[in-house]
Amino acid sequence: ALMPAVILSSAVISTDGVLMPFWCLGLYAFWRLRSGTGAWASALALGIAIGCGLLSKYAMVYFLIGMVLTLGLDRDSRTALVSWKGLGAILIAALIFAPHMAWNAAH
Repeated sequence: ALMPAVILSSAVISTDGVLMPFWCLGLYAFWRLRSGTGAWASALALGIAIGCGLLSKYAMVYFLIGMVLTLGLDRDSRTALVSWKGLGAILIAALIFAPHMAWNAAH
């Protein structure tokens, strides 16, 4: 009832149902990182959300594109992302997603 996209995706057997919670977690973590609330915990959550979102469906790349576009539009977002915390989030996402890419490259 709280996430209609998940309910619909589950009914039609789609991987979007797995992506949506990670997308929502990513948005929430990004908002918290941008506002400075629990910055390192928010960076950790953002990295986990992006990494797991990419594992669930490559469409999570659109989330990353949105974050990159935000860099040019919003000073607070730019300050949050172009920092050690933003770099930490990217590294965490890369660590989560790297084994999948290594396996794809090998097979």
